[in-house]
Amino acid sequence: MPCQASLDLLPQELLDEIVQHLSLTSLARLASCNKTLCRRFEPLLYSRDDACNQAMIWACTRGYVSAIRRLVSNYRVPVSTVDIHFPSRTWSRRENKWTCIDRSAKVLTLTLAASRAQVNAFRVLLDLGARIDIPGLRRESVPRLINGITQPVDGDWKMLRLFYNAQLHTQVIQEGRGEPALPLLRLVGRASPTPPVDPVRLLLSLGADPNILQQPYDLSRRMIYTPLTAAMSQHGYDPTEVLEILLKHGADIHGPELDRPVDRARHIPIFVAAESMATYGTKLVQWCLIHGADINQSVIVFDQLHYNGWSSWSTGRLYYTATPALAYMQSLHRTAFETDSKYGPVYPLQGLIYLFTHGAIIDPPPDRTQRQQLYPNPNKSVAPPWCIELLVWRWGLGKAEKSSSFRAMLRHLIQHSVCRGHAGEVLARCETAYTRWVGAHSVRSNGLLRKWKKWPSEGRDPTEVQCIMRVHVLDYLTKEIKIAPTTLLQQYIIARGELMDREEQTTYTVMEYLLAEGAEINAPIADDGCTALHRLCQTYHGFIKAGISQTVDGSDARSEFLRVLVRMGADGSIVVGGQTAWDVLLVHTMWYSDLLLVWARIVGWKEKQTIA
Repeated sequence: MPCQASLDLLPQELLDEIVQHLSLTSLARLASCNKTLCRRFEPLLYSRDDACNQAMIWACTRGYVSAIRRLVSNYRVPVSTVDIHFPSRTWSRRENKWTCIDRSAKVLTLTLAASRAQVNAFRVLLDLGARIDIPGLRRESVPRLINGITQPVDGDWKMLRLFYNAQLHTQVIQEGRGEPALPLLRLVGRASPTPPVDPVRLLLSLGADPNILQQPYDLSRRMIYTPLTAAMSQHGYDPTEVLEILLKHGADIHGPELDRPVDRARHIPIFVAAESMATYGTKLVQWCLIHGADINQSVIVFDQLHYNGWSSWSTGRLYYTATPALAYMQSLHRTAFETDSKYGPVYPLQGLIYLFTHGAIIDPPPDRTQRQQLYPNPNKSVAPPWCIELLVWRWGLGKAEKSSSFRAMLRHLIQHSVCRGHAGEVLARCETAYTRWVGAHSVRSNGLLRKWKKWPSEGRDPTEVQCIMRVHVLDYLTKEIKIAPTTLLQQYIIARGELMDREEQTTYTVMEYLLAEGAEINAPIADDGCTALHRLCQTYHGFIKAGISQTVDGSDARSEFLRVLVRMGADGSIVVGGQTAWDVLLVHTMWYSDLLLVWARIVGWKEKQTIA
């Protein structure tokens, strides 16, 4: 006779004695042998401590609808919550050690069903009257519930519709919880296989804000998104249809105005579209422009080019005004120029040309100094970098020897700046960015802390660095574009001197090269005979007179640059308009600046001379 049949024939008294020696798990397995045993053992099983609670957890997470109904109707198990037991480590002052204690917390049954995508269990719980406005819930229970219903099951958002058809979102609003009752941004930001068109319409019809700002943990903790930009950022479905729906319901194509800088402008649609060109090509950028986006829209972001992790905590991070073109350059993957094969839907250079042909201003970016003054600390505001600076800072110049696509982009940016009359400045910016790339690359390769070092850096051959600079920048400017060495040297001196706002050891490569090519360092740059040294002194005098903040590093760098110019042959005694170089620094100054005196001594002023 089978074992089950023998147990069925035993008197209830004997069964009770057997059950007393069985654990809860063993008793549950025995009750599952057949219906007769289940009917006889079920009252004994559920009479044990915490048995009904554990059974409810098991039924909700595995979708046993009949068990849920029987527990609620026959054994009065709460339909809305269960108790979850978990160990917690706490420090015992009395015993002076860590102790482990068991804790419990209330969790929604709907959360359990949603987390395991049990649609039938979710529906039955709602039919039985499950609610979410229960006092004493664990803090993350409702957020996890809303996170679960925004996840599609078999390509459909069944639980989301059940949730809102039951009007449970009103309970979230009444409780005033941190998680939005209408999680529009979380919904559109999920990389689902199909676009969530109907769920988006449902949430918008219920009053969801199409311009809500959030920091969803499943997208990024350090950036701010809107529904438009969240839909653009995911890589699961084509967002065009969802974007159209959001726009018709009042989404702002220009994005919100923030009162603080951000790491990346993930709340501005045109910026996200520019960054996503490697994934979607130009489709999203074109969509934004068709609907009125500004290709040169600006936003304040934290500076990455001058970022120094050692000093950022004590002095605060710098920030500048970014544009979509700069955002595109920063979005290029580190392997974008590894091979000459096609990188995504567009080549890196093709994406930049597309932005430029549609009106993007690059190198130099548009002047946004008035916008930067809106922020409380103007001393932390720096001029925005050029696209070529970001290119060289991220990949160096040696990449031009290995990648034709990198070489093409580098030359295109140089040609663009030359055509706009900024040959000397693009040369100076290339040199500065390459200097910092060499320093960062050397530190990374040596396994040390990432900190900018003086050029030439340890671990790099100075001769190699100088050769790369000559071949890919200087030779191209003087021998292929045919810029006169004297003109290039004059523009370089002025631009390089103005850009020195950080501690950097001056490189002699550029000036030595141009002087060897026949450049005249004292040649006039204007009809009045003004030389590059005179013009630079005028600029430095203007800095002090305007009260522009001078850091110690920047002042030392400018002083060193003036010494280099004098050693290279720049003559500070040349009289231009009745003034020498030191006259330009000191004459008509109502008060004496120690820094101006230092600069004047460098260019030729003697202590015995009298200031007019």
